Amino acid sequence: CHTTSMAGTWMSITKGFAGMRVINDQLSFAPFVPEKWDKFSFKIKFRKNLIEIEIEKTFCKLTNLDGPEITILVNGADYHLNEKANLEVNYQNQTV
Repeated sequence: CHTTSMAGTWMSITKGFAGMRVINDQLSFAPFVPEKWDKFSFKIKFRKNLIEIEIEKTFCKLTNLDGPEITILVNGADYHLNEKANLEVNYQNQTV
């Protein structure tokens, strides 16, 4: 695989399916899993944090692998992710 092709694939997943954006200086996600997929995951370095994001059909799991407490938006709602902690956000019944 060519490196520049892989960058486009990574952007399609993170910005497309995960809906990753920086809104008002805050990391934000609006996740979506394609019909034929079960889940996907990736890691992102955002400022002082290394965050792992695992996205499934009805929930996502956020893990702060390294860095201080951070607030992350998921479908417009704030979630506080402590240092070296993880949290699951269930969005099955959320309306976006």
